Amino acid sequence: SLSESVGADVCAWVATMIKNVHNEGGNNGKPSRASILPLLNSPFPTETPLSEMSSVLRGPLSTLAASGVIRLAQPLYIKLCQIYNKKLTLAENKVEVELKCIDDNIMSVLSTFMVPS
Repeated sequence: SLSESVGADVCAWVATMIKNVHNEGGNNGKPSRASILPLLNSPFPTETPLSEMSSVLRGPLSTLAASGVIRLAQPLYIKLCQIYNKKLTLAENKVEVELKCIDDNIMSVLSTFMVPS
């Protein structure tokens, strides 16, 4: 379980990571040209695919949900819901939706963070 102060730090890190994506949306289906993994202390680029975002965020988000600390950061939860909704809606509105656009990383965030929170 996270203390409130550590949880607040994790929330601040997540908020920093998603700030560009929340402002612009981006796309879900196409892989990015450069992996985001070396940029773990820089915000995700606007066009970051949801699967890549999820692979980086799923651990911290799962911990926030399990500890209950996310209740202290409701605006962050709302922003994440908006990002996931927008990116999944963009994927759904494509002519041909492939189930692989919702991979294990995305499913993990949905099942261990979005629903329990």
